[in-house]
Amino acid sequence: MSAVEKVAPAIQFPEIGEPFGGGFFSGITVENGQRYANITAGAEHELVGEWGECGVKIDGADSFTDSRANTEAMAASGSELAQQVLALEVGGFTDWAIPARDVQELQYRHFKPTSRENYCWNRDGDNPNSLPVGLLYTEESPAKTQVPGFAEGEPEAFQARWYWSSSQRSAGSAFYLYFGDGYQDDLGKRATSSASAPSAGRLSINSLIQSGRSRPVAQGGALLWQCTPIYRSTSLRLACCKWPRT
Repeated sequence: MSAVEKVAPAIQFPEIGEPFGGGFFSGITVENGQRYANITAGAEHELVGEWGECGVKIDGADSFTDSRANTEAMAASGSELAQQVLALEVGGFTDWAIPARDVQELQYRHFKPTSRENYCWNRDGDNPNSLPVGLLYTEESPAKTQVPGFAEGEPEAFQARWYWSSSQRSAGSAFYLYFGDGYQDDLGKRATSSASAPSAGRLSINSLIQSGRSRPVAQGGALLWQCTPIYRSTSLRLACCKWPRT
């Protein structure tokens, strides 16, 4: 056991899908050695729109984990959808963003709305930036979510359609995920997509452990260690296209 582990307070986060930070806890990602808790906002905040201008490569919108940086870069380039997201206030928080590719994968992994077989091609499910690391999907895994409220037909459920990520693939396309069966690919930026509920800030777990100014707080039914500073980087559920995929 390291010296840090010996002195670090135990950190307990809510269960997947429990209310947390203005939304619902949706898992942990790792970026530059920092671990972040991701939060997905309610379905009522879903938006619809184009990702951006086709043929225009946006500097700073290529991260698979930093949803906020991607969204800010999109907004600065003129993306109306990203500007709408940055203007949102949900649960008293204003730091929402469009989810980066690997943040979005966690949303499908934990909140898959349907009982369909997963698509299973290419890198579907591969997520080296999540904790635990995401493995390639099988037909059966992930299964339909057991999280209350997120199954098909329930109030917080993702729809069985395409959702944008904020991760740019090229000047002409960006990554998306089909929430009917987990199919991941890239799509032309001018495709009209719906943006579903934002996913709220990522709280830096490393900051929680290393800060000397920590105090226990009750939130979402779990005891957390709140430290200064706490970093939030948010991500929004954005449905990519109007039509369902069959």
